[in-house]
Amino acid sequence: MTPTPRSTPSPVLEADSPPSSARASVVCCDVVPDDPYRPPSAELSEPPRPVEPDQFHIVPVLVSGIGVDIMGTSVVALLLSLPFTAASIGSGASPEAASQQLLQNPVFFWVLSLVGAGMTLLAGYVAGRWAGCRPEIHGTAAGVTSLVLTIPSLWGSEPPQTPAPDWFLHLSLALHLPLAVLGGWIAGRRAS
Repeated sequence: MTPTPRSTPSPVLEADSPPSSARASVVCCDVVPDDPYRPPSAELSEPPRPVEPDQFHIVPVLVSGIGVDIMGTSVVALLLSLPFTAASIGSGASPEAASQQLLQNPVFFWVLSLVGAGMTLLAGYVAGRWAGCRPEIHGTAAGVTSLVLTIPSLWGSEPPQTPAPDWFLHLSLALHLPLAVLGGWIAGRRAS
């Protein structure tokens, strides 16, 4: 929006004259100085805070460990299982039977295992990037957080019948932390 010109000159007191003087001079202005429709011209951002190289940030660790790894894996598993479960229920199977059939499907199980590994890698990456310093440490901490919260759910109830061999659960638990560290390492490489 262009400033509107003022039609009549406005009187302005001269700075050299005393305030008791009624002497005013006329100054012509091309623009109205207080345009209510003009956005503020001041910069509205704060300077970035300095990052201490030895700091540990708990919020990125918790958000990425719980939100990205655990919740992300759960949401993707739900989205992947909806079409299959809906088709099974539509053909007359009970919801419990449909979910058991889904878990016994080897293709679904291996795809879901790869999704879980990818989410662990992503959680380490998010923690490392968000923290801004020591990305491998923050990635590892995010992996530990999700692992500590996942282990009780694995042994807290009767495990479902899956097409995976017995050693697969142990291998997936053993690879959990290295994947989170790798995500933090990638975050550190991308930041530099």
